[in-house]
Amino acid sequence: MALLKRKAYGCWSVIEPKPIAKAALFMTEDDVERLANDAMQRQDYETAMNLLSSLADKDSNYALEALAWIYANGPPHLVNKDLARKFYERLVAKGSVEGHLEFGWHLIAQRNFIEARAILERGKAIGGGEFDEAIEKLTHYEAELAAYKAIEARDYWQAFTLLDGQRRCRSAYTLATLGWLYEMGLGVASDPSLARILYHQASELGDLDACYRLGRLELEDGNSEAARAEFSRGALKGHLASTSKLAEMMVEGVGGPIDLEQGMRLLSKVAAEGHIASKIKILKLEVKTTKNIFGKILVWLKHLPKIIFAALDSSKPEYSQTHFEFLGPSSPSR
Repeated sequence: MALLKRKAYGCWSVIEPKPIAKAALFMTEDDVERLANDAMQRQDYETAMNLLSSLADKDSNYALEALAWIYANGPPHLVNKDLARKFYERLVAKGSVEGHLEFGWHLIAQRNFIEARAILERGKAIGGGEFDEAIEKLTHYEAELAAYKAIEARDYWQAFTLLDGQRRCRSAYTLATLGWLYEMGLGVASDPSLARILYHQASELGDLDACYRLGRLELEDGNSEAARAEFSRGALKGHLASTSKLAEMMVEGVGGPIDLEQGMRLLSKVAAEGHIASKIKILKLEVKTTKNIFGKILVWLKHLPKIIFAALDSSKPEYSQTHFEFLGPSSPSR
């Protein structure tokens, strides 16, 4: 038996998956767990799964947790939410504290907030304070979703009340939406200065719409250099509205030097992706630079049908025209 174990250790990383699973039958559970953990550290998930399969058949908590994690968060070709759920449910049925917690996080990531709360509250009854962070995060997402629905129903005061209580969580959605409410004066007195601060905080957390709106506010206040800088930040991340506005400022020399060539290149790129405002801007520029009336008419005939078709066919707004979309958790991580 010892010889078989040494052979398994000596060649486990090069033999095929099925022999690995067979070799695992001659090891202790601790040995298999260690090898599986090493494989996961190397992101060799297929090997880890083959090693763990025999332990999962024995209802090993470690194997169930590891397999659930791989199916939930592993590489795209291995992700299988249904299988992840089955492994988490087996852990919960066994009364595993860690299983309750990880299943709760998984459900939060899936935006299944109702079931997540049930699982986490049940887990808290057996695991205590270990669940506080997850429950707090869940409460925050529930408030954001309720605020989003309130805005959809035009109950802006309710939305403001919900989000204002969540400001300390420093969520991009909360900060950006509060900024929008303050900018528009919906549910709260208009305060462009505070809106600017909130947009800046949201943009620092990666919200590109907030970055764009901050640029617009700066431009409205005559701070063209600051506005151009904000639009540049959004453009670097591929935000269409920011790229379009930056290109327009480049063409016109607003907030910085004129760069007609790069500006037109950016406008054409964004227009090719269906951005209507960029199509209109290109049309205006071509009309402006065309000398005779017949040439101007030809430009209109060339571009106008495309703009009308794009406007009728577009299912996406140029940017968040009304309010920010609630996307929920961006990842299953904590």
